[in-house]
Amino acid sequence: MFPLFSSLIRRYAPRGALLVALLAIIAIFAGAAAFSVAEHVSYGLALYWAVTTASTVGYGDVVPHNVVGRVVAVMMMVTAIPLLGALFSLMAAGAIELRMRRLLGMERIPDMKDHTVILGLQGETRIVMEELRKKKERFVLVADVDRDAVGEDALLIQGDPSDERTLRRARVDVAQHILITLGSDGEVLEAAIAARQLAPGVPIVVSTRSAKVARALAELGITRTLSADEWIGHALAKSLDAPHGAELLKRLLDSNNYRIAEVGVEASWVGRKLSEVRGLSREVVLGVVSGADTLVGVRQDPTVDQGSKLLVLQPVEDA
Repeated sequence: MFPLFSSLIRRYAPRGALLVALLAIIAIFAGAAAFSVAEHVSYGLALYWAVTTASTVGYGDVVPHNVVGRVVAVMMMVTAIPLLGALFSLMAAGAIELRMRRLLGMERIPDMKDHTVILGLQGETRIVMEELRKKKERFVLVADVDRDAVGEDALLIQGDPSDERTLRRARVDVAQHILITLGSDGEVLEAAIAARQLAPGVPIVVSTRSAKVARALAELGITRTLSADEWIGHALAKSLDAPHGAELLKRLLDSNNYRIAEVGVEASWVGRKLSEVRGLSREVVLGVVSGADTLVGVRQDPTVDQGSKLLVLQPVEDA
């Protein structure tokens, strides 16, 4: 009960509320101890009296019968009751302020770090957010949309995703990833440029339907660009040759049982061919990332070097 109460205080009440709560608890327990001694009753019964008195419920089944007990009761009334009243007032004000900030898109994330910042709300964005929720990873959505469009559990920064002030509120400079999913090519370019200026060291992934935009972003140093039209076109073309190939790709992307991950190369694998590493690894090795190139190792057998990363298929632990 107390951990839940403490969690509510930290979430909804401003600074200083924990001190008020601590003082109220001390007053209740100290009052119960004094009442127990003064009235010659068990501490459990005295604590029951202290809680009902401090909460102003006052059932009247336990009452003081002597002068000392009445003095204790008066001290309880002038300490614990005002403290609890102030605490609940602070929590109510904090909850209202939080709700207003959410409605106005003024949410702040002062302690957020190593999170994912999503710029824009498109159809694919909802899938990404759902996947992040499943993995319990923190994310911030930056979009000029209403709160009702994303749900109460999503942290929304309402505003222009290309505005530097909005991006600073989302703390893109300390993010782990930045994902850009906007409606028009111009918006994508503006947001990408702004994000790159504020967070030069943070990886940026861009979803666009234009190959021209992908090339333009590559010139800006943003190489992790996904063109939706090209993905769909290639998937359809591959499905003509191998109808089950498209189903395999869908299972790889849509399954909750495994994931594609990038892992480092073991020291003993450096200098070996990718085909050899596949035989040595306990995981399914899909390919190797060497510099800016991602190689599958079908038509060629690249050598794995110290800076390479392996693309592997991993089971999800909590699947």
